[in-house]
Amino acid sequence: EAGARSKTISNVRATLAKLLASAVEWGVLPAMPKLPRVKVEDPPWDFLTGDEAALLLDGARDDSERLLLAFAMSTGCRAGELLALTHGDINLPAGLVTFRKSASWGVVGPTKSGRERRVPLTGTLRAALAPRMGAPEALVFTRADGTALKLDDLHTILWRACRAAGLRKIRFHDLRHTFASALVAANVPLRQVQAWLGHSSLRLVERYAHLAPHQHVGLIRAVEFGASGSLTAATTVPTLN
Repeated sequence: EAGARSKTISNVRATLAKLLASAVEWGVLPAMPKLPRVKVEDPPWDFLTGDEAALLLDGARDDSERLLLAFAMSTGCRAGELLALTHGDINLPAGLVTFRKSASWGVVGPTKSGRERRVPLTGTLRAALAPRMGAPEALVFTRADGTALKLDDLHTILWRACRAAGLRKIRFHDLRHTFASALVAANVPLRQVQAWLGHSSLRLVERYAHLAPHQHVGLIRAVEFGASGSLTAATTVPTLN
């Protein structure tokens, strides 16, 4: 379709490929047709600095909404993972949360990657969650009446806090970017950030690499071969004949 985003086209292609593969498996098609590759450009993204994150939490309407926002920024969970999170997914003694399912349009299924992942809980989160723990099958985050939240509810909570804090309007997914950006800025290895985010490719994490500008300064000292003073600003490289 004209004007469709490359990501949308890629998703449609992936769905079509699965349908065609099934058709081949069922004997409806003799062979899998060759589909064109789609180059997906990285979409624009935003994140909050540490000071902005603090302002956002101060702008939350109540403790429940403050905990929800803090949880998203401190674990890097996707919106669907937060919506499907139950108390049984949280191990307070071990200080871990396991993301094993995701909710979309009220339907609970596996995570986006299809794999479980574990993320450590900060001490602040553990302290805030402890008095709220309930039955293992009960949802951690709900509406005031105990019913399940929807994606629109998450955006309402976030944008209300943004307005109260005087911050720009960001997407709920940008809280996930805030989690990753804070880790990289603290020089947490990209492989570890990748594991906590649940990305299959390191390439998706490398978008944050520029946020650790001083990381490589210390590493490059491993090849400081002229540190003894044998090299000076006047050193020249001889011409080879």
